[in-house]
Amino acid sequence: MQQTVDPINHLTSSVEEKILAEKVRQAYDVAPRVFLPALALSLLLAVGVWSQSIHVWVITWIVALGSCYLVRAIDWRRYHSLPNDQCAVQKWSRHMHLAAGVTGIMWGLSILLPLGNDHQTSFFVGFVLAGVSAGAVPGLSCLPRAAMAFVIGCVLPFTLHSACDGGLSSILMALMSVLFIAVMFVTIGITHDRVNHGIRNQLAIAERDSELTRIEELRKVANESLRRTKAQLESFIKHAPAAVAMFNCKCRYLAYSNRWLSDYGVSLSADEVLLGRSYFEVMPDLTGFMRDAFDQTLKGEIQSNDQYPYIRNDGHVKWFRWEMRPWYEDSGEMGGVVMYSEDITENKHINDALLARERLLDKLGAQIPGIMFQGRWRAKAGFRFTFISANAARLCGYEAKELIEHDRLYMRLFRAKERVRLYVAAAQAAARAGSIHLQLRLRDRQHNARWVQIDAIAERLADGSVLWYGYAEDISLRHQMAIELTKLNVEVDESGIRSSAA
Repeated sequence: MQQTVDPINHLTSSVEEKILAEKVRQAYDVAPRVFLPALALSLLLAVGVWSQSIHVWVITWIVALGSCYLVRAIDWRRYHSLPNDQCAVQKWSRHMHLAAGVTGIMWGLSILLPLGNDHQTSFFVGFVLAGVSAGAVPGLSCLPRAAMAFVIGCVLPFTLHSACDGGLSSILMALMSVLFIAVMFVTIGITHDRVNHGIRNQLAIAERDSELTRIEELRKVANESLRRTKAQLESFIKHAPAAVAMFNCKCRYLAYSNRWLSDYGVSLSADEVLLGRSYFEVMPDLTGFMRDAFDQTLKGEIQSNDQYPYIRNDGHVKWFRWEMRPWYEDSGEMGGVVMYSEDITENKHINDALLARERLLDKLGAQIPGIMFQGRWRAKAGFRFTFISANAARLCGYEAKELIEHDRLYMRLFRAKERVRLYVAAAQAAARAGSIHLQLRLRDRQHNARWVQIDAIAERLADGSVLWYGYAEDISLRHQMAIELTKLNVEVDESGIRSSAA
C-alpha cells in the first residue's frame, strides 16, 4: 500500500533537522576554545593533589583525560573536513553527547585522586570541577543533554564522595554540589532556549531573505520574459512569413504585418495608415463569405479555409490558406479576431498541374492492355508502389489505390516459388542498375490463375534506395497458345514417325 506523506509534518521535520544541524555546528565551533583551558585546569588540579596522591594514579588520570580531549579534537577535525550532510547530523550529535559524557566522568573521577580526607584538598578539587562545569556549560548548552551529561559526570562523583565522607563540612559541600547541579541545569535550560530561539529567528530571516530573493529573481525573469516576448511578438508580426492581422469586434484593424499588405496587394501612401479602418472597406467581400467567417469567429468559433480565392483590385486572382481565431480581453470578454493567412497561389498551380498529369496518366493507362507502375525499395521498409495505372483491377482484381496503400498486398498474388524468383531477379537487377524480364504465374483476387510478363528497369538513388519503372502484361492467352502449338508440333512429329515406320 502506498503511504502518503503529511506535508505539514514533513515541513516541521525539515525545520527541526535544520535547527539541530545549526546546534551541532555551534557546539563543534565552540568546543576547541575550551580544550586548552580545560587541559590547563587538569594540570593545575594534578599539581594541587600531587603531594597527597599516588603519582601513577595522577599521571594515569592526566593521560586518560588528555586522551578524551585528543579524541574530541580528532572528531572536531573530521566534522569540519567532511561535507555538511543533513543525514549525518544525528551521528555528529551522538558523538558530541558521548564525548561530553565521557569527558565529564573523567573529570569527576579526579575526586578519587587524593588519599586523605583533607577538606581543603576536597574543596580545591570541588572548586576546579565547578569551574570546569561552568566553563563547559555555555558551549554545550546548544545540546542540553550533552551539557547535562558533562555536569552530572563531572560533579556527581564529588557530591557522592562528600556525602559518604560524613562530617558537617562534607555534607554541606555535597548540598552545595547538588545546588550547583540544579543551578547548572537551570542555566543550561535558559541558555538552550535562547540559542534555540536565536536559531529559529536566523532560519526565519534566512528563509524570508531567500523567499524575497527568489521572488525578486522571479520578478526579474518575468519582466525579462515579458520584454523578450513583446519584442519577439513585434518582430514576428512585422516579419512574419505569413500574413497576420488583428481586428477588434467591429472588424477594424488593430495590427498587421508587412506581408499582409504585400500578399493582398494593399498599397498605402506615406500619410495613410490601415489601423482603425474596416477589413471590408480595404478589401471588399464580393461573396459575403468572409463576413460569415468573421461573425462565427466573434461567437467564439475557429474558422479556416484551405483554398480561398481572393480577387485583387487589379483583377488578379490569388489563392490563400487562412485561419481566424477569437482573442479575449483580460476580463474574459471577446476582444476581436486574429487572422493568419498564407499565399498558396503557386502551390495551387503546381497541384493543379500534378492533378492534370495524373488524370492524363490514368487516361493513357486505361488505353493499354497492361499496367504501368512505379515503386521504391528501401533497405528497412522493403518495396512499396508509388504509382499504378488505373486499370490494375483488370489484371489482378485489386484497385490501384489498394495496392499503393497496402504495401504487402501484391505479395498475395504470387506463390512462394514465384516470389523467390521475383526476389532473386530484382536483387540482381538492383545490384547493377539493370532490368528484369520475367514471366510469372499469378492468382488474382478471385484466385484465377494467370500468366503475366513483368518488365522493369532499376535506378539506384543517392540514399541507397532503388526506384523501379515497370510494365506488367497479361500473357495468359499467349502462354496458352504456346502450349497448344507445342502439343500440335508433338502430334505432327509423332504422325511423321508413324508414317515412316509404316
